[in-house]
Amino acid sequence: MAEKERREKLVLMIQEGCPHCKDEIERHREEIEKGEMVVRDLSKDDSAYRFALAVNLRYVPELLKITTDGRKVEICRLSRRDMKPAQCKVIDLD
Repeated sequence: MAEKERREKLVLMIQEGCPHCKDEIERHREEIEKGEMVVRDLSKDDSAYRFALAVNLRYVPELLKITTDGRKVEICRLSRRDMKPAQCKVIDLD
């Protein structure tokens, strides 16, 4: 079977009423406008909320890098300071 294409997405998890979330949106405005980063609001998006529960997201704002190759998903919490992975979790899809 041919290997599936590896896909990567940056996701900024926010919630309405969070002052630091607004700061992070401004900080990443360019990436968001270019479509390089997606913003998901836990207070307005049920699927984002369920995802946050599934990966034990405790705080917002949270910057995640989600990578998949079709067989597994790697979810990395990124440091807001330097955007490097601070903690990663791999979920097998098989």
